[in-house]
Amino acid sequence: FRSATTGWADYHYTEGPVDTEVPVVINTKLRQILVFGRTGILAVDFDGKRMWLRDRAEAIAAYPAEAEQSLAAEFNRSVVLANAQLSPDGTKIVHGEFQIVGSTPGRVPGTVDTLWAFRPLILDAKTGAVLAEGKDDPGSERAPRGWSVSWPANSPEPFVHTKELSIPLKPDGGLGTPRDVPGRTLADGGTLALDAHGATRRDAQGKPLWQAPAGATVLRDLDVIDT
Repeated sequence: FRSATTGWADYHYTEGPVDTEVPVVINTKLRQILVFGRTGILAVDFDGKRMWLRDRAEAIAAYPAEAEQSLAAEFNRSVVLANAQLSPDGTKIVHGEFQIVGSTPGRVPGTVDTLWAFRPLILDAKTGAVLAEGKDDPGSERAPRGWSVSWPANSPEPFVHTKELSIPLKPDGGLGTPRDVPGRTLADGGTLALDAHGATRRDAQGKPLWQAPAGATVLRDLDVIDT
């Protein structure tokens, strides 16, 4: 389909042109196409008609009072969008974004660093409405990094990932107790968990056997496992 965009492109700031590539997900359950853009999420139906748009451009371009105020303002970076993933039943989307929540003395004397907090979200895939927002992170990073989300194929709930921890995201946006991401049970009693970041194989006692990062987007409706 063709659609005008308000997203910010990757301009020719290096040698030669740079393609602006964003994830596109087909949600067959709701007959929609989801575009996870740089400034928000766009949902259109199979005829190309817009269903909804979660536009975060204004928040991204704002300069919040919580930001570091003594140095040059860093515009267009007050909010940084993280990854997003569709739920297995196609009715919800787990999404995340980094927000500036304060500042702290820098590691170099006389400097000040901005503090970033991760805000996981659960969205209604049909309307784009925010069903839940997590605010447990008080501001644990000096840069927008170190956190992500996923919704494993066999899990009724999404997960938040940070520092090798996998934490269930509750329906009200709160974080649960860290635990292993659920996976498919294999013939030997072990499991294989697939998410947006790769695959993890565990034995019957839950001990990790190996991990492999995702080299490309996984289409869960099409993947096949030979057990």
